[in-house]
Amino acid sequence: KECFESINFETCVHPDVMEVKRCLEENDFECLSKCVSNTLEQPACELVPEIKNARQYLIDCGFEVVCMSGSGSTMFALTRKPELIDKVLNDPNYKNWFSVKCKILEKVQ
Repeated sequence: KECFESINFETCVHPDVMEVKRCLEENDFECLSKCVSNTLEQPACELVPEIKNARQYLIDCGFEVVCMSGSGSTMFALTRKPELIDKVLNDPNYKNWFSVKCKILEKVQ
Protein backbone atom coordinates (compact mmCIF):
# COMPACT_ATOMS: atom_id res chain seq x y z
CA LYS A 1 0.00 0.00 0.00
CA GLU A 2 2.78 2.44 0.94
CA CYS A 3 4.55 1.73 -2.31
CA PHE A 4 1.51 2.60 -4.43
CA GLU A 5 0.88 5.74 -2.39
CA SER A 6 4.49 6.84 -2.94
CA ILE A 7 4.28 6.94 -6.74
CA ASN A 8 4.90 10.37 -8.22
CA PHE A 9 2.91 10.16 -11.46
CA GLU A 10 4.56 13.32 -12.78
CA THR A 11 8.05 11.82 -12.73
CA CYS A 12 7.54 8.06 -12.94
CA VAL A 13 8.44 6.18 -16.09
CA HIS A 14 5.76 4.24 -17.93
CA PRO A 15 7.24 1.47 -20.07
CA ASP A 16 6.28 1.17 -23.73
CA VAL A 17 5.27 -2.49 -23.85
CA MET A 18 5.31 -2.58 -27.66
CA GLU A 19 8.91 -1.35 -27.64
CA VAL A 20 9.81 -4.02 -25.06
CA LYS A 21 8.19 -6.62 -27.31
CA ARG A 22 10.12 -5.37 -30.34
CA CYS A 23 13.43 -5.42 -28.46
CA LEU A 24 12.80 -8.99 -27.29
CA GLU A 25 11.85 -10.14 -30.78
CA GLU A 26 14.96 -8.52 -32.28
CA ASN A 27 17.25 -9.67 -29.44
CA ASP A 28 18.21 -6.02 -28.91
CA PHE A 29 19.45 -6.01 -25.33
CA GLU A 30 20.82 -2.47 -25.53
CA CYS A 31 17.40 -1.10 -26.41
CA LEU A 32 15.72 -3.46 -23.94
CA SER A 33 17.86 -2.13 -21.10
CA LYS A 34 16.57 1.37 -21.84
CA CYS A 35 12.88 0.57 -22.21
CA VAL A 36 12.21 -2.01 -19.47
CA SER A 37 10.98 -0.36 -16.30
CA ASN A 38 8.55 -0.69 -13.43
CA THR A 39 6.64 2.31 -12.10
CA LEU A 40 6.79 0.86 -8.57
CA GLU A 41 10.56 0.29 -8.56
CA GLN A 42 11.64 3.69 -7.24
CA PRO A 43 9.22 3.84 -4.29
CA ALA A 44 9.85 0.15 -3.50
CA CYS A 45 13.62 0.74 -3.39
CA GLU A 46 13.07 3.67 -1.04
CA LEU A 47 10.84 1.61 1.27
CA VAL A 48 12.90 -1.61 1.15
CA PRO A 49 16.64 -1.00 0.74
CA GLU A 50 17.21 -4.72 0.07
CA ILE A 51 15.46 -4.30 -3.29
CA LYS A 52 17.79 -1.46 -4.24
CA ASN A 53 20.80 -3.49 -3.04
CA ALA A 54 19.74 -6.58 -5.01
CA ARG A 55 19.23 -4.48 -8.13
CA GLN A 56 22.63 -2.83 -7.76
CA TYR A 57 24.34 -6.19 -7.15
CA LEU A 58 22.93 -7.57 -10.40
CA ILE A 59 23.96 -4.44 -12.31
CA ASP A 60 27.45 -4.62 -10.80
CA CYS A 61 27.68 -8.27 -11.90
CA GLY A 62 27.20 -7.09 -15.48
CA PHE A 63 23.62 -8.04 -16.33
CA GLU A 64 22.37 -6.03 -19.31
CA VAL A 65 18.78 -5.70 -18.06
CA VAL A 66 17.74 -5.55 -14.39
CA CYS A 67 14.25 -4.67 -13.25
CA MET A 68 11.83 -5.26 -10.44
CA SER A 69 8.78 -7.32 -11.33
CA GLY A 70 5.44 -6.59 -9.75
CA SER A 71 5.44 -4.70 -6.47
CA GLY A 72 8.85 -5.79 -5.27
CA SER A 73 8.74 -9.46 -4.46
CA THR A 74 10.74 -10.33 -7.56
CA MET A 75 13.69 -8.95 -9.52
CA PHE A 76 14.73 -10.24 -12.90
CA ALA A 77 17.99 -9.87 -14.74
CA LEU A 78 18.73 -10.63 -18.38
CA THR A 79 22.08 -11.33 -19.95
CA ARG A 80 23.64 -13.00 -22.95
CA LYS A 81 26.54 -14.15 -20.73
CA PRO A 82 25.70 -17.47 -19.00
CA GLU A 83 28.70 -17.14 -16.67
CA LEU A 84 27.02 -14.16 -14.96
CA ILE A 85 24.01 -16.31 -14.12
CA ASP A 86 26.22 -19.02 -12.66
CA LYS A 87 28.10 -16.38 -10.64
CA VAL A 88 24.89 -15.22 -8.96
CA LEU A 89 23.53 -18.73 -8.48
CA ASN A 90 26.77 -19.78 -6.77
CA ASP A 91 27.39 -16.64 -4.70
CA PRO A 92 27.27 -17.72 -1.03
CA ASN A 93 26.23 -14.19 0.00
CA TYR A 94 22.96 -14.68 -1.84
CA LYS A 95 22.24 -18.33 -1.10
CA ASN A 96 18.89 -17.38 0.47
CA TRP A 97 17.66 -15.83 -2.76
CA PHE A 98 15.28 -17.91 -4.80
CA SER A 99 17.00 -17.86 -8.17
CA VAL A 100 16.07 -19.62 -11.40
CA LYS A 101 18.06 -19.80 -14.61
CA CYS A 102 15.75 -19.36 -17.62
CA LYS A 103 16.08 -18.91 -21.35
CA ILE A 104 14.14 -16.52 -23.59
CA LEU A 105 12.49 -18.61 -26.26
CA GLU A 106 12.83 -17.57 -29.87
CA LYS A 107 9.68 -16.81 -31.82
CA VAL A 108 8.85 -19.48 -34.35
CA GLN A 109 7.91 -17.99 -37.72
